[in-house]
Amino acid sequence: MAGASAAKPALFLPRYTQNQLARNLLNTLTRYLKYFINILTIAFEKRATPAQPGNEAKAKNVSSHPSQEPHRMQHTQNTKNPGWKGIFPAITTKFNADESIDAAGTAKHIDFQIRNGIHGLVTCGSLGEASTLSLEEKLQVAKIALEAAVGRIPVLANVSETSTREALRYIDGANKLGVAGFMVMPSVIYVADAREAMLNVRTMAEAAQKPIMVYNNPVAYRVDLKPEHMVELADCEWIVAIKESTDNIRRITDLRNTVGTRYQLFLGVDDLAYEGLALGCDGLLAGVGCAFPRETVALYDLMQAGAWAEALKLYQWMTPMLHLDVSTKLVQNLKLIDLLVGVGSEHMRRPRLPLIGAEREFIEQIVAKALATRPAKYQSVA
Repeated sequence: MAGASAAKPALFLPRYTQNQLARNLLNTLTRYLKYFINILTIAFEKRATPAQPGNEAKAKNVSSHPSQEPHRMQHTQNTKNPGWKGIFPAITTKFNADESIDAAGTAKHIDFQIRNGIHGLVTCGSLGEASTLSLEEKLQVAKIALEAAVGRIPVLANVSETSTREALRYIDGANKLGVAGFMVMPSVIYVADAREAMLNVRTMAEAAQKPIMVYNNPVAYRVDLKPEHMVELADCEWIVAIKESTDNIRRITDLRNTVGTRYQLFLGVDDLAYEGLALGCDGLLAGVGCAFPRETVALYDLMQAGAWAEALKLYQWMTPMLHLDVSTKLVQNLKLIDLLVGVGSEHMRRPRLPLIGAEREFIEQIVAKALATRPAKYQSVA
């Protein structure tokens, strides 16, 4: 065997390997060609748009908020896009002491948030302890949310199954319940490459036949759909929004520069909320907003109105609590906040356990200070 191996040239590649390398190279070149064509299109449209008489005068009266300015790349109106925007909390799932689902408690908490102005919600995300729920229980939570919302806001079901097969089964069940759309995770547990992740998203979108928000969180799940990948997915009309949860705020501008207004952009990192809205995000996927919905909606409204200074004061008051969402113990942290604020219980499913000792005291101090200095003007109504 050693002699046979030595007889081959060092750089010998079987023909199937050569073909595979050629295909990979072609796919890569095609992807980047699309990306650069997109950039050139943006530049061409900017140069080709003729100046209209009176535009200079009109510009002086335009709000400086990015979301109210025309983006550099325009797209044909997507009739599948419902135009989601505003505050969409990723709701917590309420449990009883025996770890069974607390339907009444979950419905009550959803109603509390809707009455305080939220614009939509997502069930059974990371904060909703999806990993501890069976597929049937996730459908149960979606049903509770739909019945509590009574059509007042869109209810999105998060899809975080570990296989495409199970994801499609969940999507079918949630569709029968009547959810408004889905937030989908490109891959969970398995670290998919871009080709695998994009095909998974496409498959779920085509099966759902309802508006889809892609949840991109490379920090937690190590799968990153970048702006150039979202260009490739742009031909799928059901994909209408992105929840961007990278910790690199530059990504928002990169997305806008690459895909323009093709997708609604939501920021999924609580303690980057002000920055994301300032850069033109259409909304927030909120965590702490579950306990402070009116305050979170007020932040969004102030940013939309261009009241930057007032919004910054509100954001700075919230920030110590917002940091608690960016943690491996976000469920424990935020359920303790719910308990301290008086809008929910601390029950959760094991292996998670309630915080104790210094960890608990730290959260209690932060919340006590927040409640003592809470802006009355924007206070949530119980």
